[in-house]
Amino acid sequence: MGKSPLKAGKLALKTNILDSLRDAVILVNNNREVIGFNRAAQEIVEIEHKGKDLALAFRDQNLLNAVDQALKGGTPVVQETSFPYPVGRIYTVDITSLSSEDENKKSGVMLTMHDISSIRANERMRADFVANVSHELRSPLTTLMGFIDTMQSAVNLDPERHEAFLNIMAQESKRMALLLEDLLSLSLIEAHEHERPEGMVAVSEVLLPVVERLKNRAEKKSMEIVVECPNKDIQVRGEKNQLIQVVENLIDNAIKYGDPETRIDVSVTCAEAVADIKGPALAIAVKNRGAGIDEEDIPRLTERFYRVDKVRSQAVGGTGLGLAIVKHILNRHRGKLDITSVLGEESVFTAYVSQ
Repeated sequence: MGKSPLKAGKLALKTNILDSLRDAVILVNNNREVIGFNRAAQEIVEIEHKGKDLALAFRDQNLLNAVDQALKGGTPVVQETSFPYPVGRIYTVDITSLSSEDENKKSGVMLTMHDISSIRANERMRADFVANVSHELRSPLTTLMGFIDTMQSAVNLDPERHEAFLNIMAQESKRMALLLEDLLSLSLIEAHEHERPEGMVAVSEVLLPVVERLKNRAEKKSMEIVVECPNKDIQVRGEKNQLIQVVENLIDNAIKYGDPETRIDVSVTCAEAVADIKGPALAIAVKNRGAGIDEEDIPRLTERFYRVDKVRSQAVGGTGLGLAIVKHILNRHRGKLDITSVLGEESVFTAYVSQ
């Protein structure tokens, strides 16, 4: 005998309500069989048909034990679970009892899954960030304290060694100052990352001052900065000082990691369609010739303090925060950073700014 129109209507209403929820919801009866789920749940776990044991959808034994506990005890249970494939995600699962038509009986439980992947990622990022900052500051501080102690305890320190010590101390102090400056800059950018800039900026106001300022540094390595910008009057929506920071970081990196006696190409073009960007974008590409970057390192270059070659990075004065700053500024401008490289030949860093 088929369902009555009234019951069928109630079932359709419940299904529509579940599908309207952003969180994944799975309904399980007292036999731990799936009796209902919404579209969000189908995107996370392998649920195709009702009537199957929940164990076919979840491989996490701790979660299954928590469901059994809720079915027996009737009290709400919260359990965390993770799905490593295809992309690692972490969820908290609220397991609550379902009441039957008889208020004194329970007909099963409802699993509501909340995605907390970004929360856990931020927690790890903060922990790593504190650890990295501590490490980055400890090294120059240790050096400074060592030389200060030596100079204080030395009875007869010849002028040559005295000057050498002071030069090293000055370098380490500058290194700490640059690190703190980048940390402050990154913090301010992240605080306003959700606020898209409203003003318009001409490309010439961003590009030309940076090239002029860095030209002498490039010449010290016998490098030439060549700018190709067909329309210097073209404007883009953005904050002038932050876009200058983006260009300065990219060209400065090209100078630091490019080979001496090579050319740095800076080109500005308009892109009508760019992946992950709505509408047209302005593309500022900076190309340098040198050792290049291994393909496996490219996705991690915008991580805080990540360095492909730590020894070389410290030798050229890098703080490990430059590309992280670039990424967050471009996020605020609804753009992105694209990196391509050929080992032993060249690297190209392209900043896309949404127009």
